[in-house]
Amino acid sequence: MEPRFSDQGKYGNKIHLDSGMHVFLYQIVGTWGQLLFPKPWKQFRLWYDEHKAKGIKPYLEVMVTNGWYKKMGERIWTPWFIKFILSHGYFNIYTNFPNERALSVSHRDAGVNYGKTAGPDSQLLDENSLDYNFLNNATFE
Repeated sequence: MEPRFSDQGKYGNKIHLDSGMHVFLYQIVGTWGQLLFPKPWKQFRLWYDEHKAKGIKPYLEVMVTNGWYKKMGERIWTPWFIKFILSHGYFNIYTNFPNERALSVSHRDAGVNYGKTAGPDSQLLDENSLDYNFLNNATFE
């Protein structure tokens, strides 16, 4: 996932990163190309069921996801997952590869999310795109 998809807040405030930082932690989840691990996903599902049963809504101050939830309701899980991540102090791992390359690419085909095909949102990372030692400089504090 690329940083441009993890814009925080209602007005799309972009993250500004050093170009040498290829991997970073961020609490806002992207909506495309996640890799979710079993233990935190189970924690999320239990948390979600508990909060939903209490009638709690996934609203967060100045988040664009509030509008998404008001419009789509339970058809969208992103607002819930963001609220879970924030409430537990968890982070998502994101990439910041040169030339907006990515580990996963949405081709934005016509369908549920796009009225017509919009083409790929970035270029897929390949063996010629990056020095494979990019994790050597990663620090997760």
